[in-house]
Amino acid sequence: MAPVPFHVYLLNICGDREEIPERVINKSGIERTYGHQLFNGRRKPSRDKVIQLAFGFGMNYSEVQELLKVSRKSPLYPKIKRDAVIIYAIENGMKIENVQEILYDLSLPLLGKDE
Repeated sequence: MAPVPFHVYLLNICGDREEIPERVINKSGIERTYGHQLFNGRRKPSRDKVIQLAFGFGMNYSEVQELLKVSRKSPLYPKIKRDAVIIYAIENGMKIENVQEILYDLSLPLLGKDE
């Protein structure tokens, strides 16, 4: 059985959560046009963009790990300081803005600044 394309997986999540891509993109802090290109399959996301989308969906830790797996990106690893901050934020239901502030305060790369 062939793996589900990432953009199809995103759309399935939208359907399951009764969410629309526009709202997820807004909550994820991803630029609007780029976000829509991710949802229609024209762009392949970086690991950071996948994590941002997870925040846009309000996912829990296991859902984020599954999203990273489907996108063929490395999972969050708690021994990496930046990943530990992201895991902490996920576990505490923080928004993307809060995560960015913590990363900035700790002099760690911000999410989405890898492109």
